[in-house]
Amino acid sequence: SWAQTSTTAILGTVTDPAGAAVSGAKVRVVHDATQTLRETTTNESGAYSVSLINLGAYTVTVEQTGFQMARYTGINVEVNAR
Repeated sequence: SWAQTSTTAILGTVTDPAGAAVSGAKVRVVHDATQTLRETTTNESGAYSVSLINLGAYTVTVEQTGFQMARYTGINVEVNAR
């Protein structure tokens, strides 16, 4: 039998206005309905991944010293969405 899953991941890359990767940025992912918080840090390529998150709407914030905080709201996460 096949097991169904109701979790997925949010993936992204953080860059500065010139397009250069921002490493070491703190990324916070909050599930809007439950306020469940997950945190990670971007790697040397500016990439991040937050896996095993529930489906639904999220708010993502990114912070790094020397940069203005970025906040993205209403990110709807669905199975197999990219």
